[in-house]
Amino acid sequence: IGEFGAPNTVAQKAEFSSAVLDAADARRASAMAWEASMSDQLWNHEDFSVTTSDGSERPWGAALDRPVARAIDG
Repeated sequence: IGEFGAPNTVAQKAEFSSAVLDAADARRASAMAWEASMSDQLWNHEDFSVTTSDGSERPWGAALDRPVARAIDG
Protein backbone atom coordinates (compact mmCIF):
# COMPACT_ATOMS: atom_id res chain seq x y z
CA ILE A 1 0.00 0.00 0.00
CA GLY A 2 2.79 2.41 0.88
CA GLU A 3 2.12 5.48 2.98
CA PHE A 4 -1.27 6.66 4.14
CA GLY A 5 -2.55 9.41 6.36
CA ALA A 6 -5.13 12.06 7.00
CA PRO A 7 -4.92 15.52 8.53
CA ASN A 8 -5.40 15.71 12.28
CA THR A 9 -8.50 17.82 11.64
CA VAL A 10 -10.33 14.72 10.34
CA ALA A 11 -12.70 13.59 13.10
CA GLN A 12 -12.69 9.93 11.99
CA LYS A 13 -8.90 9.61 11.74
CA ALA A 14 -8.73 6.63 14.14
CA GLU A 15 -11.42 4.78 12.20
CA PHE A 16 -9.74 5.58 8.86
CA SER A 17 -6.34 4.43 10.13
CA SER A 18 -7.81 1.21 11.53
CA ALA A 19 -9.63 0.48 8.27
CA VAL A 20 -6.47 0.94 6.19
CA LEU A 21 -4.41 -1.30 8.49
CA ASP A 22 -7.20 -3.91 8.75
CA ALA A 23 -7.32 -4.08 4.93
CA ALA A 24 -3.53 -4.44 4.77
CA ASP A 25 -3.56 -7.13 7.49
CA ALA A 26 -6.27 -9.09 5.67
CA ARG A 27 -4.10 -9.18 2.56
CA ARG A 28 -0.80 -9.72 4.40
CA ALA A 29 0.33 -6.39 3.01
CA SER A 30 2.11 -3.54 4.70
CA ALA A 31 1.39 0.13 5.07
CA MET A 32 3.05 3.03 6.84
CA ALA A 33 1.26 5.90 8.55
CA TRP A 34 2.41 9.34 7.52
CA GLU A 35 3.98 10.82 9.72
CA ALA A 36 5.56 11.03 13.16
CA SER A 37 7.56 14.07 14.12
CA MET A 38 8.02 16.11 17.24
CA SER A 39 8.48 19.40 15.45
CA ASP A 40 6.40 22.53 15.72
CA GLN A 41 7.17 23.09 12.05
CA LEU A 42 4.70 21.29 9.79
CA TRP A 43 6.15 19.28 6.93
CA ASN A 44 4.76 20.59 3.65
CA HIS A 45 2.19 22.55 5.73
CA GLU A 46 0.49 19.25 6.63
CA ASP A 47 -0.51 18.31 10.18
CA PHE A 48 -0.57 14.50 10.00
CA SER A 49 1.78 13.63 12.88
CA VAL A 50 0.89 10.93 15.40
CA THR A 51 2.81 12.88 18.04
CA THR A 52 2.66 16.43 19.32
CA SER A 53 5.72 18.64 19.56
CA ASP A 54 6.27 17.56 23.19
CA GLY A 55 6.35 13.87 22.16
CA SER A 56 2.87 12.97 23.43
CA GLU A 57 0.87 10.56 21.32
CA ARG A 58 -2.33 11.97 19.85
CA PRO A 59 -5.55 10.21 20.92
CA TRP A 60 -5.97 8.47 17.54
CA GLY A 61 -2.44 7.04 17.70
CA ALA A 62 -3.56 3.82 19.37
CA ALA A 63 -5.30 2.89 16.10
CA LEU A 64 -1.81 2.25 14.67
CA ASP A 65 -0.93 -0.39 17.27
CA ARG A 66 -0.72 -3.91 15.82
CA PRO A 67 0.61 -7.02 17.54
CA VAL A 68 3.64 -8.55 15.85
CA ALA A 69 5.12 -11.93 16.65
CA ARG A 70 8.85 -11.48 17.24
CA ALA A 71 9.47 -15.23 17.20
CA ILE A 72 7.35 -18.31 16.69
CA ASP A 73 8.40 -21.65 18.15
CA GLY A 74 8.35 -24.65 15.88
